[in-house]
Amino acid sequence: MNDALADLKPIILPDAPGLWPLASGWWLVIVLTILSVTGIWFWIRHRPHKKPSLKKQLQRLWNTDLNARQKGIQANLILREWLFLDNQPAAFSQEQWLNRLVQLDPWFDSSPGRHFLMLPYSGQSATADDVNQWQQHLTPICKQLEQQK
Repeated sequence: MNDALADLKPIILPDAPGLWPLASGWWLVIVLTILSVTGIWFWIRHRPHKKPSLKKQLQRLWNTDLNARQKGIQANLILREWLFLDNQPAAFSQEQWLNRLVQLDPWFDSSPGRHFLMLPYSGQSATADDVNQWQQHLTPICKQLEQQK
């Protein structure tokens, strides 16, 4: 029996595996992580952003502490952005903008209506009465536009 033990050779352990090259499972984890992060980034960046309704945007504007002129300018920009959502609002001339609003409400062809349209481009001031008129005429337009969308 001692002869059998004498024939045994000592156990030699293999070298410990190094950090490089990585095992195939780690490569799979790295690739899936990169793809997941890239996919989430694209999804967040390119998903459609749901904007508040036109009525809510204007209601929020009327309740701010801005002065009357600033409210008119912001209302003009919000309305322009909403009307030309698919197109570029800056591409439309002032005359096209006026014609589009006159189609919605003939009041915009009057002097106070033109004052509303020209407010962003002129140094004219506005009063609280102007804001009340804008609210009266923009509220039905909001309803009409939201029904169309």
